[in-house]
Amino acid sequence: MFGGSHQGSAVNLLTGKADVAAFCDTELAPYADVVSGTENRDGAVYAIKGNASAPFDTLVGKKFTILKSTPVLNGPFAYNSETLTEEEVKKIQDLMTSDEVADNPQIFVTKESGMVGMFKKTDKERILTVEDSWYDPIRELSE
Repeated sequence: MFGGSHQGSAVNLLTGKADVAAFCDTELAPYADVVSGTENRDGAVYAIKGNASAPFDTLVGKKFTILKSTPVLNGPFAYNSETLTEEEVKKIQDLMTSDEVADNPQIFVTKESGMVGMFKKTDKERILTVEDSWYDPIRELSE
């Protein structure tokens, strides 16, 4: 059953419309907390938060268990090598991988801030420069 979104797939599961569902845990982070097990690991149990907004506001306290967790790597920040010089690329990479960006609470949201964002900060999260082979685990999923 197509949920229309990650949240929609989770709602289908929690309302009994589906027996199993696939969705990204990052998309559900604003709505659910781990109540047992280890976050993002097989067997972890999550519960919908008391202050969850729609579409989860009517599902507060409902729980779901992770049967299988597959790592999904964030998409890359890419640049057009035909329009940027090597010097410009280096400047962009230096800024994006800097402590200034890693410690910016508007980019990497801390739990204490109460804010919702794309990137979560606990201690070592930051943007990295990687080689194309970093994405091999994703390619291997289709083999």
